[in-house]
Amino acid sequence: MMFSASLIVLLAGFITSMFVVGISYILPGNPLYFMINGIIPVGALVVGALAGLGFWFASTKTNLRPSKSLIGFGLATAATAWFLGYSLIYYRSGASSSLDFISFLQAYMTTSTYRMLGHDAFKLGKFGYGLAALELTGFLAPIYFYLSFLRQKPFCQNCEKFYKQIGRINKPFASLEEFKLYLEKLRSKPAYSAEFSDALLEYPENGGQRVVNLSFTLKQCPECKTEILSSDASALQKGQWKPISGFARTSAVPVGTSLMSAFGKQVT
Repeated sequence: MMFSASLIVLLAGFITSMFVVGISYILPGNPLYFMINGIIPVGALVVGALAGLGFWFASTKTNLRPSKSLIGFGLATAATAWFLGYSLIYYRSGASSSLDFISFLQAYMTTSTYRMLGHDAFKLGKFGYGLAALELTGFLAPIYFYLSFLRQKPFCQNCEKFYKQIGRINKPFASLEEFKLYLEKLRSKPAYSAEFSDALLEYPENGGQRVVNLSFTLKQCPECKTEILSSDASALQKGQWKPISGFARTSAVPVGTSLMSAFGKQVT
C-alpha cells in the first residue's frame, strides 16, 4: 500500500508529537508547564519545536511543499497529540476508575495548583482553561513556523516540488571596480547562453584578497528538471560582510536550457 506524501507528513508529525508530549507528561517536572512570568510558555515552545521536527523532515524527505490545508491538518494533528497527552495523566492517576475523561479534564485544569516565581502556590480555577490554551498555543507555534517556512521555500510551480540545489559558485573580487567590470562582461553575454556559462566559470586573479563576494546558486526541480539561478553579492565594510542592496535576485532558466555544466554537473 502506497501512502501519499501528505499522509506521510501528517503521520510523521503525529508520531513525533505524541512521543515528545508523552515524554513530557512522564517526566517528574512537565516542561510543558514551564512559563516565564506566567504568560510566556517557554516549555511548550521547546516541546513544540521538537514535535515539529517530524513535520519538517517528512516534508523535506518527500519533497512536498505544504499547502494551506496541510498546515491546517498538521496543526490539528499536533493539537490532537497534545490533547491525548492528558490521557496519560488520566490513566496513571487512577482517575479513570471514578471519572469520565471530560470530567477529569475539567477537574484537572481548574483544581490544579500553580506557582509563580516569588509567589505562593494557588489553585487555578477557571484560569486553568486560559493557561491550557496558552500552553497549546505555545506548543503549536513552532509547528506552524516550520510548515509556513517550508511553504515559502522556492518550488516548481508546475510540479509543486522543492527545487534541489545543484551547485554554488563564489567569486571573490579585490576591488569594487573589478566587480563592476566582471558584471559588465557577464551582462554583455546572451542570457543563459554558452558564452554566459563560460563567463560564470571565469575567476578573477586577485592574489587572495577580496572586498566583494559574488555568489551564484543553481537549483533544479527533481521532477521536470527546470532550473532557477539565484545571485547575491556582499561587500566588506568596516570588517563586516554586508549584502549589496538590490542585487539579490532569482530568475528561471528557459525550458530546454541548462547551466549545470557551468556548475560542474552533467546535464540530465
